[in-house]
Amino acid sequence: MNHNELVGWRYPADALQKIGVLLLRDKGDHPQVQRRFELTKEIISGKAGALHEVWSEGESLLARVMSLIYLGDYVSLYLSYLNRADPTPVEVIDYLKSQLSVAEPV
Repeated sequence: MNHNELVGWRYPADALQKIGVLLLRDKGDHPQVQRRFELTKEIISGKAGALHEVWSEGESLLARVMSLIYLGDYVSLYLSYLNRADPTPVEVIDYLKSQLSVAEPV
């Protein structure tokens, strides 16, 4: 979300208010990464319609990573349910893969 993404958090203000941001955090993040999160929150707070932080759970690194992966999967699934969309078709990903598998002209 840093770099070019942050530039877009200026306009249009009314559209930005319709965006919710979910920051996935871990206690083991490097101090510089933690600082980036704090600065990012400062920059977009008040612009986004919602801003939430979720901290990983578990003792081991694997448990913490998996807790965030599962959360992301459940959020994605629930959003598809709320939007009455079938989350299983992945045509755009199939298209991307098919185009990437085509040999580039030399």
